[in-house]
Amino acid sequence: MNTEALVAQLSQLGLSRTQSLVWLALLRDDSRAVPAGPGDSRTGLLPSEVAARAGVPDADQALSELTDLGAAFPVDGRYFATELGGWMSRARQRSLENIANLEAALSQLPPPSRPEPLWTLRDYDHVMTRAERMIRAATESIYLHLWPREVERVWPALQAVADRPLHRVLYTPAPLDRSPPGIHCWTDTLKGNEDKANWAHRAIIVVDRREALTGGAEPGRDNAAVWTQNRTLVDLATNHIILDITLLARRRGVDPNADVGAMMRPQLD
Repeated sequence: MNTEALVAQLSQLGLSRTQSLVWLALLRDDSRAVPAGPGDSRTGLLPSEVAARAGVPDADQALSELTDLGAAFPVDGRYFATELGGWMSRARQRSLENIANLEAALSQLPPPSRPEPLWTLRDYDHVMTRAERMIRAATESIYLHLWPREVERVWPALQAVADRPLHRVLYTPAPLDRSPPGIHCWTDTLKGNEDKANWAHRAIIVVDRREALTGGAEPGRDNAAVWTQNRTLVDLATNHIILDITLLARRRGVDPNADVGAMMRPQLD
């Protein structure tokens, strides 16, 4: 392997170009072993000799740095390369320690903010199709604020999950012709507020406290309904249904805790 290729490899161990050239000059020196005694001709290299062989203007600083790294050592002002296998073993250990330290430091960084999926559904059929899919996928709970017309639209989906052990709660602003199977209904009245019958319909659906659909539910209009898994928005949708039920229960003088308590508990935790 030529010198440039070796320098490129050594740079991956953290050596600068000058350090690499100087160290290679020491490794290539026939006298790199420590002299055995007075008659031994292996005398190492002076800094000026190292610089000349390495092709660098000055080798003093690089030799000092390599000594600190344990890759070289001086004897009476002359320099020798450390035994190759031992230094490579130490370099390998340093690399592993640096990686472990970096991993520990990176693990302390705050988690990055990630954009939550947020979809806008404008067409009525798209809104209700998403509602049906959410209901059919439920595994823990279904919380609904729907007008009677939309209850009828999602009726097949509610029937499909009727046998699942789900916590199911429905608030509806107007009387139902029939109650969906397996769901506790909180049905409001139009008495005293007949104008409510002309209100634009809105839908709020929360499934498994994991996803929510909220927005308009009117055929032929731009409903701008939003489907999301953002936890804050899911909680807001859930709290809206809780508030509807709580206000209705207060007017009727009944305790809503059997339903809203279970809806609130995971959020309070």
